[in-house]
Amino acid sequence: MHSPRIGATIVGLLSLGCSPENARSAATPRQATPMTTATATAADTTTVTADPVGVWRGTSRCTKRPSACNDETVVYRITRVNAGDGLSIDARKIVNGQEDEMGVIGCRLAGTQLTCPMSNGTWHFTVRGDSLVGDLRLPDNTQFRDIRTTRSH
Repeated sequence: MHSPRIGATIVGLLSLGCSPENARSAATPRQATPMTTATATAADTTTVTADPVGVWRGTSRCTKRPSACNDETVVYRITRVNAGDGLSIDARKIVNGQEDEMGVIGCRLAGTQLTCPMSNGTWHFTVRGDSLVGDLRLPDNTQFRDIRTTRSH
Protein backbone atom coordinates (compact mmCIF):
# COMPACT_ATOMS: atom_id res chain seq x y z
CA MET A 1 0.00 0.00 0.00
CA HIS A 2 1.37 3.46 -0.92
CA SER A 3 1.51 6.32 1.55
CA PRO A 4 -1.04 9.13 0.90
CA ARG A 5 1.78 11.44 -0.30
CA ILE A 6 3.08 8.87 -2.83
CA GLY A 7 -0.48 8.08 -3.89
CA ALA A 8 -1.20 11.77 -4.51
CA THR A 9 2.02 12.06 -6.50
CA ILE A 10 1.08 9.07 -8.67
CA VAL A 11 -2.39 10.50 -9.30
CA GLY A 12 -0.83 13.87 -10.22
CA LEU A 13 1.63 12.23 -12.61
CA LEU A 14 -1.11 10.16 -14.19
CA SER A 15 -3.11 13.31 -14.88
CA LEU A 16 -0.06 14.65 -16.75
CA GLY A 17 0.00 11.63 -19.06
CA CYS A 18 2.52 9.36 -17.33
CA SER A 19 1.91 5.61 -17.42
CA PRO A 20 1.32 3.86 -14.07
CA GLU A 21 4.73 2.17 -14.37
CA ASN A 22 6.56 5.46 -15.02
CA ALA A 23 4.54 7.23 -12.33
CA ARG A 24 5.57 4.66 -9.70
CA SER A 25 9.25 4.91 -10.60
CA ALA A 26 9.12 8.72 -10.80
CA ALA A 27 7.20 9.26 -7.55
CA THR A 28 9.73 10.69 -5.10
CA PRO A 29 9.29 13.24 -2.32
CA ARG A 30 11.44 15.71 -4.29
CA GLN A 31 8.86 15.80 -7.08
CA ALA A 32 6.03 16.22 -4.62
CA THR A 33 7.24 19.51 -3.14
CA PRO A 34 4.73 22.35 -2.78
CA MET A 35 7.12 24.94 -4.27
CA THR A 36 6.55 23.86 -7.86
CA THR A 37 3.42 23.43 -9.92
CA ALA A 38 2.99 21.65 -13.21
CA THR A 39 0.28 22.24 -15.76
CA ALA A 40 -0.47 20.14 -18.80
CA THR A 41 -1.12 21.86 -22.10
CA ALA A 42 -3.08 20.65 -25.13
CA ALA A 43 0.18 19.32 -26.59
CA ASP A 44 0.74 17.31 -23.36
CA THR A 45 3.91 19.22 -22.47
CA THR A 46 4.65 20.27 -18.91
CA THR A 47 5.57 23.75 -17.73
CA VAL A 48 7.20 23.97 -14.31
CA THR A 49 7.11 27.19 -12.34
CA ALA A 50 8.69 27.85 -8.98
CA ASP A 51 7.72 29.94 -5.99
CA PRO A 52 10.98 31.44 -4.71
CA VAL A 53 9.20 33.83 -2.32
CA GLY A 54 10.50 33.35 1.20
CA VAL A 55 13.70 33.28 3.22
CA TRP A 56 16.76 31.40 1.98
CA ARG A 57 19.96 30.71 3.96
CA GLY A 58 23.28 29.34 2.80
CA THR A 59 26.68 30.24 1.38
CA SER A 60 28.10 32.57 -1.22
CA ARG A 61 31.60 31.42 -2.20
CA CYS A 62 34.11 33.42 -4.20
CA THR A 63 35.25 31.69 -7.37
CA LYS A 64 37.63 34.38 -8.68
CA ARG A 65 40.91 34.50 -6.76
CA PRO A 66 42.72 36.68 -5.97
CA SER A 67 40.08 39.35 -5.51
CA ALA A 68 38.53 41.52 -2.82
CA CYS A 69 35.73 38.93 -2.58
CA ASN A 70 35.11 37.06 0.70
CA ASP A 71 33.20 33.81 1.25
CA GLU A 72 30.01 34.58 3.16
CA THR A 73 27.09 33.02 4.98
CA VAL A 74 24.04 34.68 3.42
CA VAL A 75 20.34 35.27 4.02
CA TYR A 76 18.12 36.19 1.05
CA ARG A 77 14.58 37.48 1.59
CA ILE A 78 12.68 37.18 -1.68
CA THR A 79 9.40 39.02 -2.20
CA ARG A 80 7.10 39.69 -5.16
CA VAL A 81 7.28 43.19 -6.59
CA ASN A 82 4.10 42.95 -8.65
CA ALA A 83 1.62 40.41 -9.93
CA GLY A 84 3.90 39.58 -12.88
CA ASP A 85 7.37 38.10 -12.91
CA GLY A 86 9.09 40.80 -10.82
CA LEU A 87 10.86 39.81 -7.61
CA SER A 88 13.07 41.57 -5.10
CA ILE A 89 15.96 39.99 -3.18
CA ASP A 90 16.97 41.66 0.07
CA ALA A 91 20.50 40.20 0.41
CA ARG A 92 22.26 40.04 3.77
CA LYS A 93 25.42 38.42 5.11
CA ILE A 94 26.08 37.13 8.59
CA VAL A 95 28.80 39.09 10.41
CA ASN A 96 29.55 38.30 14.08
CA GLY A 97 26.27 36.38 14.30
CA GLN A 98 24.17 39.30 13.03
CA GLU A 99 22.58 40.02 9.65
CA ASP A 100 24.38 42.81 7.79
CA GLU A 101 22.57 44.42 4.84
CA MET A 102 24.24 44.07 1.45
CA GLY A 103 21.46 45.54 -0.68
CA VAL A 104 18.28 44.87 -2.61
CA ILE A 105 18.30 43.69 -6.22
CA GLY A 106 15.46 43.39 -8.72
CA CYS A 107 14.95 40.07 -10.50
CA ARG A 108 12.74 38.40 -13.09
CA LEU A 109 11.32 34.89 -12.72
CA ALA A 110 10.93 32.63 -15.77
CA GLY A 111 9.86 29.10 -14.83
CA THR A 112 12.42 28.00 -12.24
CA GLN A 113 15.05 30.60 -13.26
CA LEU A 114 15.67 33.96 -11.56
CA THR A 115 17.78 36.55 -13.38
CA CYS A 116 18.96 39.66 -11.56
CA PRO A 117 20.97 42.07 -13.75
CA MET A 118 23.22 44.73 -12.28
CA SER A 119 25.72 47.12 -13.85
CA ASN A 120 28.71 45.02 -12.75
CA GLY A 121 27.28 41.56 -13.49
CA THR A 122 24.22 39.33 -13.42
CA TRP A 123 22.98 37.01 -10.68
CA HIS A 124 21.47 33.75 -11.96
CA PHE A 125 19.50 31.44 -9.68
CA THR A 126 17.60 28.18 -10.11
CA VAL A 127 14.87 27.04 -7.71
CA ARG A 128 14.92 23.27 -7.15
CA GLY A 129 12.36 22.39 -4.49
CA ASP A 130 13.79 23.72 -1.23
CA SER A 131 17.14 24.75 -2.75
CA LEU A 132 18.10 27.96 -4.48
CA VAL A 133 21.43 27.68 -6.31
CA GLY A 134 23.16 30.08 -8.60
CA ASP A 135 26.05 32.36 -9.34
CA LEU A 136 27.17 35.88 -10.06
CA ARG A 137 28.69 36.35 -13.50
CA LEU A 138 30.67 39.40 -14.53
CA PRO A 139 29.89 41.21 -17.82
CA ASP A 140 32.54 39.04 -19.57
CA ASN A 141 30.65 35.92 -18.27
CA THR A 142 33.38 35.05 -15.74
CA GLN A 143 31.86 33.34 -12.71
CA PHE A 144 32.58 35.47 -9.62
CA ARG A 145 30.42 33.80 -6.94
CA ASP A 146 28.79 30.41 -6.38
CA ILE A 147 25.57 30.45 -4.30
CA ARG A 148 24.05 27.49 -2.42
CA THR A 149 21.03 28.13 -0.19
CA THR A 150 18.06 26.27 1.24
CA ARG A 151 14.59 27.50 2.12
CA SER A 152 14.33 28.55 5.76
CA HIS A 153 11.15 27.27 7.41
